[in-house]
Amino acid sequence: MRKTIATLALAVLASACGKQDITPDEARSAIPAASAIRIDTPKDSADASSTAASPAALTATTAADATFDARFPAVTTSDYARWSYVTAWTVNGGAWWTLATIRFITLLPPTGCSGDTCTWGPWDEESKITAGLKVKRWQLVVTKVEEGKFRYELSAMNLVEPGPFLPIVSGVAEPAAAGRGKGELTVSFENARQLPESELRYGTLSLQYDTTAATRIDAQLVGSRDEQNGNPLDAAYAFVATGAGGDLQVAFRGQDPAANPVGLSLHTRWDGTGSGRGDARVFAEGVNGSWTFDYGASECWAGKAGAFALTYDTDPVFGDVSACAAAFQGEPQYSTLDVP
Repeated sequence: MRKTIATLALAVLASACGKQDITPDEARSAIPAASAIRIDTPKDSADASSTAASPAALTATTAADATFDARFPAVTTSDYARWSYVTAWTVNGGAWWTLATIRFITLLPPTGCSGDTCTWGPWDEESKITAGLKVKRWQLVVTKVEEGKFRYELSAMNLVEPGPFLPIVSGVAEPAAAGRGKGELTVSFENARQLPESELRYGTLSLQYDTTAATRIDAQLVGSRDEQNGNPLDAAYAFVATGAGGDLQVAFRGQDPAANPVGLSLHTRWDGTGSGRGDARVFAEGVNGSWTFDYGASECWAGKAGAFALTYDTDPVFGDVSACAAAFQGEPQYSTLDVP
């Protein structure tokens, strides 16, 4: 869907018109900046501390930047530190592509504004397979719900088998000063999949954010499928900025190839130097409940100055918990996330 949405912005120009009763600036402000919805990582915190600046955005947007070794070159780097980075990159990357495209559309003149609503489009997308065939019709609508609160929806219509507009990306935003604010965002892969020439992705991604104080981001993926075996897969994420550091939880619930229920969670915490701890847990059980498996493991790692090197591991045993930063020397703190 990323590639599809990214091709739409130029087409909006064809449906733009003249001066409106209200300025579209308020409508533009409703779309949150991708940098405002950002899960930080141990490396972000360490970079920010070393420059005495605010936590930097996780800006990796290419496959090369997203590789483990691109940001964590040491062979001895903690796996949990790496996984925290990749989890953040995955969520941030999806939000960046979605929001950046919608914000770009709003930079163009709206097709019309009436009352508290501005509309961009509709505009048609041509087939990438059959020249001259129009396969989708898109439109973006931004509505002012009340002072300081907006609702937005990017929807699309199937032109091959005509039907209603289906919401693909929708949200509610309450912008605040200096690029901060709170709101929620929903991406429907289910609706996108019903459109011609779309990626075969499943489920619905819901994201809630509040950056008016300490950043908090929660996300849930419901109705997705495992790319390897096609079985159901749901997930949940939660990030909270903790002063100069952060707290990230991620949990998955799915099925193994034999349809046995399985669950995996990771809870990582880190300080301003990037030093931190991760506690992972795996759970599985037989389809008929005849057996269960419950396993936990922990790792600690050094900060940026120590190349995020592994300092403590419970499996295989390496080092002692006393090698962890003082704040992380206690008992494991496994994720408490509920997967929808």
